[in-house]
Amino acid sequence: MRKVRRGRGREKGGEFELYVCKQLSRWLGSERVIFWKSAGSGSVATVTKGLVPQYGDITSTHPDGIKLLSVVVISCKWYRQIDLLGHFDRKQSQKLLHAWWQEVLQWSRGCHRVPWLITKRNYGSPMLYTTPQLLEYCEVHPVLAILDADPPMYCVPFEKFLQEVEWNKVAEYQVSEEV
Repeated sequence: MRKVRRGRGREKGGEFELYVCKQLSRWLGSERVIFWKSAGSGSVATVTKGLVPQYGDITSTHPDGIKLLSVVVISCKWYRQIDLLGHFDRKQSQKLLHAWWQEVLQWSRGCHRVPWLITKRNYGSPMLYTTPQLLEYCEVHPVLAILDADPPMYCVPFEKFLQEVEWNKVAEYQVSEEV
């Protein structure tokens, strides 16, 4: 990824989505990119209130990509600073992480998939927020648990998750009524 410059939020977000697509493609063992940014990057489900069955920021037409995305719905957010303590001591309207989690939860409920919120702050490493049930199933220990979210969100470094978990283990996960 390129050096961060001020005032290029949309460009930066799209760049991060492409980075996530490449990482997921490599995770599936492909040198070709088999994941892409969704048309409208998730806005289709938000704007149409779920009437159009496209959810999330990432999509695929490859059979393995479709298999993975039938279990998870992905939202990607790159922000200059993600203040985790702000989640606990700020007004509801100022809690970015909470708002992003609610957005991906709405998508996950609309398509009955596990929410994945992948965030990155400037000069930081990407982090994956998901449900405790999925991390327990994958035998991955979170580095952070935000228990006052409903449902709770557990956090693990994105690259660590990709290194420790086989993609087909996630693809075989049986989505329950957890979200």
